[in-house]
Amino acid sequence: MTTDFQRMIQGFQRRDLVLEGKVKYLEKMRQEAKIRLVNPASDKVYTLICDEGAHMGGDDTAPPPLAFFLAGILFCLMTKVPQYAAVLKVPVSNVTMTGRWGMHTEGSALQGTLQTDPIGLDIEMQLDSDAPAEDLARLIRVATRACHSTQAVKQAVPTQIQVEVNGAPLDQALIWGDSDQ
Repeated sequence: MTTDFQRMIQGFQRRDLVLEGKVKYLEKMRQEAKIRLVNPASDKVYTLICDEGAHMGGDDTAPPPLAFFLAGILFCLMTKVPQYAAVLKVPVSNVTMTGRWGMHTEGSALQGTLQTDPIGLDIEMQLDSDAPAEDLARLIRVATRACHSTQAVKQAVPTQIQVEVNGAPLDQALIWGDSDQ
């Protein structure tokens, strides 16, 4: 199944970041993901396991999926701060971050009204520095703009979900009807 995303990345640039993940169901709510970098190319494959707590029918043997989501945002931004502090020559040390991500769900799956919406993302950053406030503000602005994860949350990300059943594509109109994905 060739997606619009696959056609789009055929012309990617050297500085573009592209990842690919494959997830398989293990049991209950436990899942295994294999993640690799497509660009820049790498043969290394990382394996992640997630699970849900008992309240969701899982065994709580690994972090839930949204823990990886929040960690990915914080890891990405934490990577960018020291990276661009060095580039911009802004001395920083003891950088720590606390993040909170919230979602709200309402409606009924049986009635077709189930809807989940983001409440928001809050990141608190602490650091030590002798640099002027203007330099620190520039650093945080550059790091945030360079962070793929925070930008994916801040901007509406085009999303496609295509489904194959027994090797044949499931009609998108049957899935989405008049609603957006």
